[in-house]
Amino acid sequence: MDNENNKKNNGLIMDDDFDTAMDWAARLALGELSVPDRQALSAWLNSRPDRQALMDEAATAWSAPSVELAANIAAQTIERQDRSSPREPSSRGLSAWWNRALPIASIAGGAAVAAALALAFYVPSLSGTDPSTEQLVVEAPQSEDVQEQLADGSLMHLARSSRATFSQNQTERRVTLAAGEAVFDVATDPQRPFIVAAGDAKIRVVGTSFNVSRWDQGVRVTVFEGKVEFGDGNGTNSVDLVGGQGALLLAGDTLTTYAFNPDEYVDWRSGWVDATDMTLSEIIAKLDRYSNTTILLKNPDLGQSLVSGRFKLSQSSATLETLALLYELNIEHQSGRVVLSQD
Repeated sequence: MDNENNKKNNGLIMDDDFDTAMDWAARLALGELSVPDRQALSAWLNSRPDRQALMDEAATAWSAPSVELAANIAAQTIERQDRSSPREPSSRGLSAWWNRALPIASIAGGAAVAAALALAFYVPSLSGTDPSTEQLVVEAPQSEDVQEQLADGSLMHLARSSRATFSQNQTERRVTLAAGEAVFDVATDPQRPFIVAAGDAKIRVVGTSFNVSRWDQGVRVTVFEGKVEFGDGNGTNSVDLVGGQGALLLAGDTLTTYAFNPDEYVDWRSGWVDATDMTLSEIIAKLDRYSNTTILLKNPDLGQSLVSGRFKLSQSSATLETLALLYELNIEHQSGRVVLSQD
């Protein structure tokens, strides 16, 4: 009997912990934590070793691209708890989370939470030993760009429909660009390089201003001032760039460099894309972030076609018509998407 009571009590504790983790994640996502609150969160995390994993699950749920997916993450977490600590079935964790998620879903008009809201929140260090390693998660909605002052003094300007995380410790500062495009104005710190990971590419700087664009077929870096080391994640194929230079790393480790005039260069922050021998796949990726309709290439090889010109990002339909006219492309409007092809 005592053993059964202990199991039930342990189960209730885990349910309460999950509810608490979701509360903290919600407040982090909405930016409601004061310094005392963050200290309280750190104390709560460090008081039980399993709370670190619960907090990670909760943060993942809140950054999910839809309320439904977030609910699935929450349900899977509870299911894992049930398997690890057998007890009577309970839905307290999921129902409590769902009651908190629904108001945000209604605010978003039923659309994906991440697509409707700009999110910027900290995920505390899972180690629980070094608060400086906490991770900032920033997501830009489709409707607008996001500018974020990072804890090291650097400035990150994130293009719409882009996602990035930032963390730092005593030896380095690191951004992971999970999707999209961003401009960085990096605060100088010779003792701690600023590293940007974008897919298979890595950029390493000390203090500079540059743009990073990531899409399915490659990564492009454009340096406005300072010096940047850019190459693949393995360090086997890299190049040093200075202001007025750019480089393109395509799938298959093809690395090419080029020069440009920073005084005349027009980047996405102006609402335009200034293309000189830019791959069609890269232009489509930029336009897709501004379009309410998904834009696809019927043949992936078509994406390697080189395009030059200046195109307005917010006028995706007109830009597609221009591209189709210049490069003999066919435009097919399907349900919820636009498909480009070539005879």
